[in-house]
Amino acid sequence: LTATAINLACPSQEVGGGSAIHADFWHPVRELLRERHGKDLLVLGRDAPMDGVAVRLDGAVEALLPMFRARFGGGEGARGPHACQFSLTSHVGSPMVRADPSQIERIILNLGTNAAEAIEGQGHVDFVVRNATDDEAHGQGWLVLEVRDDGTGMSDHVQSHLFEPYFTTKP
Repeated sequence: LTATAINLACPSQEVGGGSAIHADFWHPVRELLRERHGKDLLVLGRDAPMDGVAVRLDGAVEALLPMFRARFGGGEGARGPHACQFSLTSHVGSPMVRADPSQIERIILNLGTNAAEAIEGQGHVDFVVRNATDDEAHGQGWLVLEVRDDGTGMSDHVQSHLFEPYFTTKP
């Protein structure tokens, strides 16, 4: 039995100076693992092969909006000092991606939760699904999921530790 774990903290994140890490950053690693361990290599022992299945990206976000609103909307059952409004804007007719649906769900949950927790008091979190620009996609026809919030942003100190796996700003 051979196991390999890759912990991808963010599928696409733009940081100061315009540098970016994209979801396909790990593509060469996946291909090497597939070469070594076979084409049926599974991620985290899931039923779905690495290539995934067709997932409608805006539908995955929309399915989680009620949970975000219940948890962070400031109403009954909401946790913490947040009163966030959540929205989805899609600029794509059929935003399908090939992915593991549970990984897409985890990514959306992490991004939305981090955005809401970064807002002190009332605020907005907007999920935006759009086509990648030519510069972002390098001719690949990628989609982009952006999460915009009106939180205070990250300090230079936090940005300098952004890609450290165990760095946190939480107590």
